[in-house]
Amino acid sequence: MFKNTELLRRELRSAYTYIVVPKAMLNAPVEVEKMELTNGGHGTLNQLSAELGSAFTPVPAIDERFMKFRWLLATNINAEQNMIDFLLEQDLVNMCADGMGIDYEALNGNEFGVFDALSVKSVKKLVETEEIE
Repeated sequence: MFKNTELLRRELRSAYTYIVVPKAMLNAPVEVEKMELTNGGHGTLNQLSAELGSAFTPVPAIDERFMKFRWLLATNINAEQNMIDFLLEQDLVNMCADGMGIDYEALNGNEFGVFDALSVKSVKKLVETEEIE
């Protein structure tokens, strides 16, 4: 159980940022204060999804290698950059780093992206949901 389940549930109702990550990241422990478990340690995004149900449901994005989810970033000016820095520290590569859009042909599966509610609509979905396990 997460320490801040109700806080997370409330914040996710107002989330307007979408994060695309490799599917494997859903099982990696996330060291975010809000993700602390009641018995110590840090939880994973899959654990959070299991606990929050429909309030937090990662869904397929781009192809079978990627998932996206909504997340509320703090309203301070550095929140998005802090998230990008955190994901870079996880040895991921920013798929939007060049500012020219996503080169879908060059993706190798270790990229991430941080999108607002409008720009996430331009992220292509290259496979059908049923094909993703």
